[in-house]
Amino acid sequence: LHPPPVNMTISFFFFTFFSEVVVSFVAPAWRPAVLLRATLDRGFVEEVVAKTSPSVCRVWPAAIRNMSFQATGYVVRCAEGAVDVITCAHVAMPGYTLEVEVGGKNWSAFVLDRAVGEDLALLRVETDEAIEPLPIRETTPRLGEFGVALGFRGRPRGGGTPTKGVSLGVVSHLTDRGHVIVDNNGIPGMSGGPLLDAEGNVMGTLSMVGMTPGETLYVSSRTALDLMNTKGGENNDDDDDDD
Repeated sequence: LHPPPVNMTISFFFFTFFSEVVVSFVAPAWRPAVLLRATLDRGFVEEVVAKTSPSVCRVWPAAIRNMSFQATGYVVRCAEGAVDVITCAHVAMPGYTLEVEVGGKNWSAFVLDRAVGEDLALLRVETDEAIEPLPIRETTPRLGEFGVALGFRGRPRGGGTPTKGVSLGVVSHLTDRGHVIVDNNGIPGMSGGPLLDAEGNVMGTLSMVGMTPGETLYVSSRTALDLMNTKGGENNDDDDDDD
């Protein structure tokens, strides 16, 4: 085999170089493909999971023996003697005694506030344990942005303790109610878990799986921030009948 002519090699080099320039500066709409390749090469998913996993917890009603009825939560605030956790409202029903497992330890928790219309609940765990809270993003996710869902899957077939799982997807739709639709496969048990961006910031909370095959609904991180800033008892209960 003969090597290609020098002029052909030079032409190919310049074509490749200027193509990259065009993609980077002239046609930003093409850039996600370049960014995707670079992001996957960095292995950001593993980094995000390692960074945030210690703050993701398992939540379940202590009075119910069926351990498959459980959810996920994540630490959002840590103060002296207390840790606050965001989870889904459907596992934190009124009158339930809740258990929270984080960092291999179990604590009792109580409901601090609920936004039933958005399926969010804010729990408080009374403990002196120092647990790093996850940063919550105030900006809306972008269409095409990658999201990493982290949570505890339901009880495995044949028994055993639920373990953490991860699911990767792309933000495919933003609803007029501020919900985020991601084309990943959420698993029952991961409800209440965080949707994380490439930097490990929370941009949503898993609310509903299996809306359509391969899609999962997340409540916007701004709703979680509003719930954290709400004082007093339950809010949005009147909206529960409308959903």
